[in-house]
Amino acid sequence: MTRRILAIIIGIIVAMGVIALNEYIVGKIFPFPSGNDYKNSETMRTFMENASVLNYLLILSGYMLGCFCGGAVATLIEGKNIARAAFIVGSVILVSGVMNLVMLPGQPMWFIVTCLIIYIPCSLIGYLVVRKVK
Repeated sequence: MTRRILAIIIGIIVAMGVIALNEYIVGKIFPFPSGNDYKNSETMRTFMENASVLNYLLILSGYMLGCFCGGAVATLIEGKNIARAAFIVGSVILVSGVMNLVMLPGQPMWFIVTCLIIYIPCSLIGYLVVRKVK
């Protein structure tokens, strides 16, 4: 039980770390316009509505990679043939992703739907890859 809890916590930290690093890198590629206040919802909405498809695809790939890594690490730590830890990691990232979608206005519908679909499956793919290699 303690090992599973530790696996879940570390898996979530890894997933969020990978996602944060990806968003930092994407932010360097597609910077927020200087002189604008990112805390202003209208400014943020305008930025999000005008963001390129490539910007969204790079963010999406970071979400996928983060969930994959989180699920894989949780599985490595838990060391069982049960996908429970990876599933919980994906579920927690899903909840944080929903909160992110609610807080950031102006995202395209295709991005929102894809985000809602990918978190748990990518975590479970991380589980499957680790199980296959072990």
